Amino acid sequence: MTKDRKRPLSKLFGLAAPAILATILIAQAPAVMAQEAIKQGGTLISAITDNPPNFITGLGTDITTIAIGGEIFNTLIKLDDKLNLVPSLAKSWEISPDGLTYTFHLQEGVKWHDGQPFTSADVKYTFQELSGKYNSLAIQAYKGIASIDTPDDNTVVVKLAKPDPSFFPWAFCQPNFAQIFPKHIYEGSDPRTNPANLKPIGTGPFVFKEWNRGSNVVLERNPDYFNKDHVFLDRLVFQIIPDPGATQLALQKGDIDYIPYSALSTSALAPLSKDPNIQVIDSLRPALGEIMMFYNLREPQLAKPEVRQAIAHLVDRDLLVKLALNGHGKAATGPIRSDQPPFYDADIPKYAHDVALANDLLDKAGFPKDGNGTRFSLRLSYQGTGEGGALQSAAEIMRQQLKEGGIDLQLMPTDSAAWLDSAFMKWDFDLTMGSFGTGPDPKIGVNRLYSTSTIQKVVGGNLMGYSNPKLDDLFNKADAEMDPKVRADDYHQAQQILGTDLPALWLWEKSYPIAVRKGIVGLPAGAMHSEVFEDVGQAN
Repeated sequence: MTKDRKRPLSKLFGLAAPAILATILIAQAPAVMAQEAIKQGGTLISAITDNPPNFITGLGTDITTIAIGGEIFNTLIKLDDKLNLVPSLAKSWEISPDGLTYTFHLQEGVKWHDGQPFTSADVKYTFQELSGKYNSLAIQAYKGIASIDTPDDNTVVVKLAKPDPSFFPWAFCQPNFAQIFPKHIYEGSDPRTNPANLKPIGTGPFVFKEWNRGSNVVLERNPDYFNKDHVFLDRLVFQIIPDPGATQLALQKGDIDYIPYSALSTSALAPLSKDPNIQVIDSLRPALGEIMMFYNLREPQLAKPEVRQAIAHLVDRDLLVKLALNGHGKAATGPIRSDQPPFYDADIPKYAHDVALANDLLDKAGFPKDGNGTRFSLRLSYQGTGEGGALQSAAEIMRQQLKEGGIDLQLMPTDSAAWLDSAFMKWDFDLTMGSFGTGPDPKIGVNRLYSTSTIQKVVGGNLMGYSNPKLDDLFNKADAEMDPKVRADDYHQAQQILGTDLPALWLWEKSYPIAVRKGIVGLPAGAMHSEVFEDVGQAN
């Protein structure tokens, strides 16, 4: 058996770290201070843009849920902000030489917030009955598991049916799908409607206290946390501030301490960078997010590829970056980010901004303009406060751009819970857009969006109703391919298919700056920016 404890991710995989997208000078993340340099106690107030739909990442991948749930629940292992693997609920682990068996030795004496003991049964239940069924990322990550054995309360043995190049460490360290949930709370219920989704019980450093809808979510320090010597804050408050300008002002006034990437407007980067009381920090984030717009292929207009292509030619993505992101970003070119080697393919079909070509395609598709110059209407749904206001700005810009092709774009901004429900659970949309990762590995981040098998009513699944058997075959082949060059070629071919079929329009590649009041140390707390707040607090 081989041990992989605290090995840098770059050495684990031999992969180049993705480039940071930054168009202004942003400080590098500071090293975590020695524990004696952090004050004990105090409250940290973090901005969020909306009410979360719930607090359970096992049921979806909402950004706000991940941020709050990351402090209530733990993963087995975690990635720190330097991309080192470190223990969490698992104190150590071993991997068999054939890469098929993963044995985790759990921390002893860990308790759930209700006082019940945490055991290996909770891990097995989470992977098989909760996240493995209802989280689109986990469904992909765990589908190759042949068995999970729990020989005792503190040991978990996960066995794969065949080698999986994407499995470790992602299946166990990502807070957006690998958090562990209490079997004794969920067993025998429908996890999607369990009352604990709104009053969560975790193992994490902070305990759920209250949720004042429209105002804040309050967490308090867990006095029984298994790693309590690394927890300094007494309280975490997630303050709901929908307006990005108000969020910026609140940080500058000292009313809040922290703006995570999901609530930080790009228009705030320059003024906050000049503020002597604020740090703006950028760092790697393995999710490698893109803002994507999905076509509902069940709609008669959008079922025609010429219409999807026309919309792609009408949307000027470079202009979106310039106006909606104030130039702080990069136009996306396909379903895998450009800084995700070796999988990215730069040669997939491109759809340059071309109004004349778009109108010609729409004419040929059989949708002539009426006397008012309109061909048809489409509804665009999205979270109105998403991406620090960038989604709203992008929607307004695209409404004008699609008008040039005779398409009346009706904007349907809503809160996070309503958007997720309408888009992913009811498929009630024509176009919908949001943030989705293409990483940490395309099997996890990409396949779930386009595979025929993922046409399911789960958040982050194939909501478009898109199906291409040749693409499915390529994904299945790449899932098991251990030769990195062959696997990369499989994904290059997959991108060619997606670029031609165009079931979605990839708008821009995300960057991940945060803003934090000077004197606060330890942020971001991990690679995904939503790991438990250990060694986070006020500098001494």
